Amino acid sequence: MGARARRAVDSAQQRSIAIADLQVKVAEVERQRGEMANRLREEVLLSVLDFERTRREFQGFQEIGRRSQLRNEILRLNYRFVADSMSTPQYLAEQNALDVGDWRCSGIGRSSERSSPKSKLWCWVQRVFSAV
Repeated sequence: MGARARRAVDSAQQRSIAIADLQVKVAEVERQRGEMANRLREEVLLSVLDFERTRREFQGFQEIGRRSQLRNEILRLNYRFVADSMSTPQYLAEQNALDVGDWRCSGIGRSSERSSPKSKLWCWVQRVFSAV
């Protein structure tokens, strides 16, 4: 084999090696792309689940707020229109009890764990069902 033929064979081998190297790199990039797509799908799913959980908690807080307003209105109407249902001091004591419950649920002066949204929700739920 002549020098020119040897260079042609070496050049063909180098191109073959370069092509194989590129094919390995392309396969690696495609694998990484698949992994990234899977991670992104998982992150989107977790975000959607977190959003749904937060939405349900918010709806719970809304319902608790409505019930609290209704309890206050019932207390007020009972005081104003039901004869001998309660005296002014009793009415004010009841209002104060509701307000104290609001402060208790607000988490003021409590650790951050006790003032978390979940514990606030639980506090409100306990108040609503204990008053019903």
